[in-house]
Amino acid sequence: GGTMRLGEYECETKEGSNLRNAYDAPMIFERHRHRFEANPAYRETLEKNGMDITGESHGLIEAVEVVDHPWFLGVQFHPEFTSRLQSPNPSILAFVKKSLNIKKIFEYSLDMVDGITFKLFAVALFFLKPYFLRVIRKGCPSVVKF
Repeated sequence: GGTMRLGEYECETKEGSNLRNAYDAPMIFERHRHRFEANPAYRETLEKNGMDITGESHGLIEAVEVVDHPWFLGVQFHPEFTSRLQSPNPSILAFVKKSLNIKKIFEYSLDMVDGITFKLFAVALFFLKPYFLRVIRKGCPSVVKF
């Protein structure tokens, strides 16, 4: 493993990001075990296309988030290495909390919709599915948001 990034490294977190909110700290330390990095040369392109660089370590991209997404966090480090049943890693815990919150909102929204409306919505999704799959397989010049 001569080219492997191995062990604990520091990571600066961006204020207001999911990463900063999860850890509640401007500087975090997480374990790595990988050979590949996000190329910093593409930073501007990533940011122009809806990604926000929210974690960095000495010029290396450590974490990204998707702008206008309910909760998205992609990291280079391995949060599962430091997660335990009684003390989950902050990024994993934040993801689970947000998922539960979104689930509650979705369930509440379903309670507000009568059965007929919901069935019509389900039928519409069923018929639109082949269209979305075709777009995904062929590729689309613009981003398809579901």
